[in-house]
Amino acid sequence: MRVAYASSWDVPCGVAQYSRSLVGELRKTHRVDVVSLDGCTAQSVPELVRRLNDSDAAHIQHQYSFFGGMAVHRNWFYSLLSNIKVPAIVTVHDLDLGETDKPHIRIYKRLFNRRILAGRNVQRLITHSKEYHDKLAGLGINPGIIRIIPEGAPQPAPRAISAEDAKAELGIPGKRAVTLFGFIVRRKGHSVAIDAARYFDKDTVLLFAGGAHPVDKSGFPESIIEQVRTSGLEDKIRVTGYLPDDKVPVVMAATDVVISPFTSASNSGSILKSVACGKPVVASDLPLMQEINARTPCLTLCRPGNPEDLACKVNELLGDEESLRAARDASSAYARNWSVEWAAAKTGKVYEEIDK
Repeated sequence: MRVAYASSWDVPCGVAQYSRSLVGELRKTHRVDVVSLDGCTAQSVPELVRRLNDSDAAHIQHQYSFFGGMAVHRNWFYSLLSNIKVPAIVTVHDLDLGETDKPHIRIYKRLFNRRILAGRNVQRLITHSKEYHDKLAGLGINPGIIRIIPEGAPQPAPRAISAEDAKAELGIPGKRAVTLFGFIVRRKGHSVAIDAARYFDKDTVLLFAGGAHPVDKSGFPESIIEQVRTSGLEDKIRVTGYLPDDKVPVVMAATDVVISPFTSASNSGSILKSVACGKPVVASDLPLMQEINARTPCLTLCRPGNPEDLACKVNELLGDEESLRAARDASSAYARNWSVEWAAAKTGKVYEEIDK
């Protein structure tokens, strides 16, 4: 069976990183041809359709920003999907149903998502969480075609630097490092982390390991930088800006505890990279995090949007070496049990389902 796998690929993007890891494993057992969505627009549809139809199945990674956003006159995903003649599998990375929007916006978003995700040739939908499974089913999509495959923990890069040397390179020698990884986006809770830093022990520094997403024109990342500047905590907070791949191991080596004070989440590559490196993680008590802990308990959960509770959990971990060691062991156990190799095997079974 030959599968055309459509995704962002050579760009700084969480879906691209996820796809490169997954495809690397899938190719050990299946023929998978990558169809890059980098730089594609509505004018790219004919060529994408040609390449996707030149296969036995098309596996498309869906994120609104790849296909023009959520305005019906700009989004071209439906146009792409309706012209694909081979069975289609869609992995749903984004699902905005407008739960906090005004009623007419909620109605629009529900109709919009049903239109683009319930195409007649969509044989399977893949989600990373039960929460998204239930939301898709709530749109009237047949639950029988939805498969839950959590994102797998990647293989960590070899550690080539000691924690002490990494901290010296980052300008925080002798400090405890608490790190929030990834692009500065609204859902990751950077504002909560800034407020929490006020309650961190005096030898603790907060690292924002990331910068603005390349397509983010919202001004939000700049507002976070300004919040740091005016917080009076510039001696306790460092912002690295965009983190190239070769710098991630340095920041990871320097990190004592990872925080993920998300306000919402359907998957998180930054959490999985952290547990793969055996790092203790303090995360918001959200459905996704509960699902992760149900598989293998590895996250210390805190109340969402509560900086005092976040700081309390961090300080408790950093103040107890035995708790830190247990948290590291739990993260490593999760990474062993739920790896990218495991996720690729589950994805391969979905391919085999539609090949029958």
